[in-house]
Amino acid sequence: MSELAVDVSNLNYKYPDGTWALRNVSLKVYAGESVLLLGISGVGKSTLLMNLNGLLTPTEGTIHIFGKKVIEKNLREIRRRVGFVFQNPENQLFCPTLWDDVAFGPINMGLSQEEVEERVDWALKLVGLKAYAEKPPHHLSFGEKRRAAIATILSMEPDILLLDEPTANLDPKGVENIISILRDISSKGKTIIIATHDVNILPQITDRTVIMYNGKIKAVGRTAEILSDIATLEKYGLKLPLVGQLFHNLESNHKLPLYGGLPITIGSAEEKILELLGRNKK
Repeated sequence: MSELAVDVSNLNYKYPDGTWALRNVSLKVYAGESVLLLGISGVGKSTLLMNLNGLLTPTEGTIHIFGKKVIEKNLREIRRRVGFVFQNPENQLFCPTLWDDVAFGPINMGLSQEEVEERVDWALKLVGLKAYAEKPPHHLSFGEKRRAAIATILSMEPDILLLDEPTANLDPKGVENIISILRDISSKGKTIIIATHDVNILPQITDRTVIMYNGKIKAVGRTAEILSDIATLEKYGLKLPLVGQLFHNLESNHKLPLYGGLPITIGSAEEKILELLGRNKK
């Protein structure tokens, strides 16, 4: 079994106004996993992510990152290993040029000029923004800013990447770019946790899905199983991905036999259609 990257035990978090955002949350994520943290707005997804790298301090419970407890004296090391990409990319872009923004983290890590340049070049190339290195970030499109924000974290080469609604407010091309970047990062063995309410965008690149509701974890399982479980999704205010809805309707209304469960991605739908066509020819 892979090394335990994230170990959350009985985590509770209460905001200063008295609102309990997290209640008895326990979760284990292993190195190299890609996990979808799914739930409607306001269920505690962002709060959980911010607790994982010490942006917020738990009211009760513990968090360990690769065995190291998330407490004040360990925060420097924790934040080196755990990168956080905010929902609003402008929260991470504040320098005169994009190059400066992406270099900010490596410089503050004490890396040499050569190492900084190598990391900035690599991160900008990975997100497709190398040609914009000298451009002021506020001149970028929203989709470019989202990719730029990811680059500012990648340049520090964290072991774990936390992303809060990474595809929100993006056009289809922007979504495609983000998915491609995340797939590339995942292929390099990084651990990824993605918080979102959108069941349609990210199932194709995640191993497991965690459903949150009212500050609690309500379901955990393989993404293909969770996102095809109609009863569980509806119970927590979610719906099947659009591809799954189509095949569910075909099965319910037209008695289409779906051996092996509902497809939830375009790729699995294509395989299912070809499989059904093959059966029909026999």
